[in-house]
Amino acid sequence: MTAPYLLLVEDDEPIRTWLEFELGQEEYVIRTAQDGIEGMFMLDHGVRPDLILLDVNLPGLNGFDMCQRIKTNPRTAAIPIIFVTARGTTKDLLIGLEAGAVEYVTKPFKIAELKARVQALLRQSEFARTHLQGEVAAEIGQAADVQSSLMAMGVTDIPGLEVYASWQAAKQVGGDFLHVSRRNDGRYCIAEGDVSGKGMAAALMATTMRAEMRATAQEAAMPSVALADVNNHLYDDLTEISRFITLFLGFYEPSTRQLTYSNAGHSLVAFLPAGGPIQVLEADSPPLGVLGNY
Repeated sequence: MTAPYLLLVEDDEPIRTWLEFELGQEEYVIRTAQDGIEGMFMLDHGVRPDLILLDVNLPGLNGFDMCQRIKTNPRTAAIPIIFVTARGTTKDLLIGLEAGAVEYVTKPFKIAELKARVQALLRQSEFARTHLQGEVAAEIGQAADVQSSLMAMGVTDIPGLEVYASWQAAKQVGGDFLHVSRRNDGRYCIAEGDVSGKGMAAALMATTMRAEMRATAQEAAMPSVALADVNNHLYDDLTEISRFITLFLGFYEPSTRQLTYSNAGHSLVAFLPAGGPIQVLEADSPPLGVLGNY
């Protein structure tokens, strides 16, 4: 197990050295800063402690202001803060807690008491983190099941065709989807697409995209018309989340063995006719979400 990581921000050198020594005896990893400006610089440049011990009377940037900055930054807001200060009035205590601290220890203090508070907060943080990780893992597992359903073809028995599909996600969930279905006019709809990016956001958009595409492709006379309709319906949503979708959509007619398709920036799509050389079905339109008027 990795040793807990503490950031100690204290301008009084003897106190800073003493606390660094005492807390180091508990096998914590200690980083120190001598004022609020240095402490914020460390946090702004990637330092992510498990807990911060913070004085109030600091030069340059006082502890109350530093605490507020930490708590208003999404990257650092979850880090628990203990004020360790000589300012012990009720007003100071309230200001510190309102700024976002979870503990307020006044000088002079017993080192055993401070160590106990540090240990208790670290235990609480670890429990909360573990519990959250479990919930996230469960949700990702459910999302992965949804992702697998998006890659299910639905129809595999197409006259004159052998249909097979295989996929491997770069992460547990992503924006890939596949769809094969029979249209009311007897043609078969074959679609393969990918939402830009990976993770939960892409997977959620892929679910919306597949539902929209299934409804539109059932009614449209041509694949290009279906893609234009889907783009018009989803353009605003895609723009808001800075995503785009590449999509290959084909209509296959079993009686004539003819495939009519449109490719919205999705590659590589390869076609291997019986007895003929392989052909790349190049994109004939941009990805969905790139242009408003498709």
